[in-house]
Amino acid sequence: MTLFLAKAAYGQVAAAALDPAGNIWQTGRVNNALTCGSFAVPPGFQETVPCNDATVTKLDPTGSKVLFSATLGGNGDSGGLAITTDSAGNVYIAGYTTAPDFPVTSGALQTKNAGPYTSHPAGYSTGPEGDTFIVKLNPNGSVAYATFLGGSGDDVPVGIAVDSAGSVYVAGDTASTDFPLTSSPLSGTPGAGFVAKINPGGQSLNYSTYFPANITALAVDSGGAMYLTGIAYATLPTTAGSLQTTGGGDMDAFVSKINASGSGLVYSTYLGGSGTDSAFAIAVDSQGAAWVGGQTDSPTFPGTKGTGSAFLVKLSPGGSAIQTGSRFGTPEGYNSTIFVAVDARDNVYAFGEIDQSVGTFSVSGFQPTANAQLSIPCSPFGGNFLIESASDGTLLYASYVRRIGTIFVTAPGHLLIDSSFGAVAMDLTSTLAMNFQCPVNAAAYTVPATPGEIVSLFGTGIGPEAGVTAQPDASGRFPTLLAGVQVQFNGVAAPLLYVQAGQVNAVVPNQNLPGFLYTVEVSYQGQSAPVLDVGGEIANPGVFAVANQDGTLNSLANPAKPGSIVSVYATGMDMFGLDGADGQVMPLSPLLPINFSQNGDAVSFAGVPGTILWEGAAPNLIFGVVQINVLLPASLPPASSVTSVPMVVQSSYIDSSPAFPVFIAP
Repeated sequence: MTLFLAKAAYGQVAAAALDPAGNIWQTGRVNNALTCGSFAVPPGFQETVPCNDATVTKLDPTGSKVLFSATLGGNGDSGGLAITTDSAGNVYIAGYTTAPDFPVTSGALQTKNAGPYTSHPAGYSTGPEGDTFIVKLNPNGSVAYATFLGGSGDDVPVGIAVDSAGSVYVAGDTASTDFPLTSSPLSGTPGAGFVAKINPGGQSLNYSTYFPANITALAVDSGGAMYLTGIAYATLPTTAGSLQTTGGGDMDAFVSKINASGSGLVYSTYLGGSGTDSAFAIAVDSQGAAWVGGQTDSPTFPGTKGTGSAFLVKLSPGGSAIQTGSRFGTPEGYNSTIFVAVDARDNVYAFGEIDQSVGTFSVSGFQPTANAQLSIPCSPFGGNFLIESASDGTLLYASYVRRIGTIFVTAPGHLLIDSSFGAVAMDLTSTLAMNFQCPVNAAAYTVPATPGEIVSLFGTGIGPEAGVTAQPDASGRFPTLLAGVQVQFNGVAAPLLYVQAGQVNAVVPNQNLPGFLYTVEVSYQGQSAPVLDVGGEIANPGVFAVANQDGTLNSLANPAKPGSIVSVYATGMDMFGLDGADGQVMPLSPLLPINFSQNGDAVSFAGVPGTILWEGAAPNLIFGVVQINVLLPASLPPASSVTSVPMVVQSSYIDSSPAFPVFIAP
């Protein structure tokens, strides 16, 4: 097998695993023509990184240093989909390949790719196809064995596990009518899935069978029994005495346990109600109880509390009952549990996605605990959640996550999250002394962040006990370091307006930032709070104040007249075309106007459009505040007394929320 050196982990990461030393192993696919081709590398290494090949990368425990990186493939398309390690540090990878010359080892279980052949141009994105491959690597990255597994159709793995003896368990989807089976399989009839156990040397099958359901995840217990979950229809084989021997709807989740020899089902059950139910994750505790997570829209989903569509249930060791179960999030929308793990104390950890009402922070059916590291989602459309529960279902921790990535349980109450930005450790057993929440628009308290927006970060321990208000220097610039506090967005220091232990006001740097994903860092006197990754947007308008035509503040006691001009002071507007410097107090002249028609900006009053006369950086205020001079509609509904009219500011076709009250005289 040819191993290629790369300068860093490359391509798309599909799965990751920890070895006993805490190193992070990743697998995936080179799927971008910009990440493959020729590289300048030290003499003695292969200079070419093939395109459309599977990848394997070993990172140090911080996730920031590449210790080993290689590609796996041949003349065809290949990709890694699942990875695991054993107690000796060996690495096992399952993936797909159409390459007839994928480098398998001599004496392997299957040395010929029996699946359909396809090959696509460099960087071509395609779905998994071809035969399954299984590769075992020694701890140093050398190949112990490599084999195909599949028939003439597409055979794609979804999970891999290894037991203490080194036997490998793999399951997935199959379209083959000639998938290699052992004698007396559980099912010899071609079905949606396959299940196989391979001997420690990778030379033979202990068992192999079709399985009549779509498998999404697997787990193996200490006795070598395999647990499957996924999506089942009417063909699932069930066992007497199991929780649910018939499906509740057209599509149900399921849980099936296969004995260690592969000769029979210990139990098999549907898991669902009258609607549509899917399972995506499974883990097994020391007692043989299976925790299963997924998504449901069934009002009759069994054994759970709550009404949300993300579920987590614990199935009894015999598969006959649900011992505890919960649902999270809203009943509609996309809410799902996609990761489940169990620690040495049999506590369970679950990760998933939750929708929410646009522009709000409240999510019905999910309440973060007091020790949550993030109590609100940093997107108006929802967030990713993380929970820890005791074995009886008692909730120990519930939070939104600060960084999305692969989650590893390193010890009870301790996690490691590996992402493209590096690995971050999490301690769920204590409350952080220094922490901050999502940056919110300082005028409207909404998310997400946008370039040039004035934001507030609320937290604990992020500044001095007594608040400090920033002052511009002689050149009119606000500081990026104030009373020992610094805030960075993607490594760029933000201008600071106010700092205090529980609140920091800053301006998102407008210069050279992508505007769609930010890593936010807050430090105080050399100590740093946990980093926070937040989504960004081109605009998130919020209104500070409205001034009448004479320059006085609009209020109930000082209303504006219909047909007069008001000045709106806002932040979070699309700053495209403005060349002001971050932190700079803007001069009266020259004015920096915004092409509001090009930027999709508008102002309406009770739904009636106003006429924008001028829009630009607000003079004498910090860059980030936008002034909009608007002619009030003369056609506003007449009233006998001062009326509060809801004003909505639009930037890049994104509306401010909530509406801002403007007082109009009769």
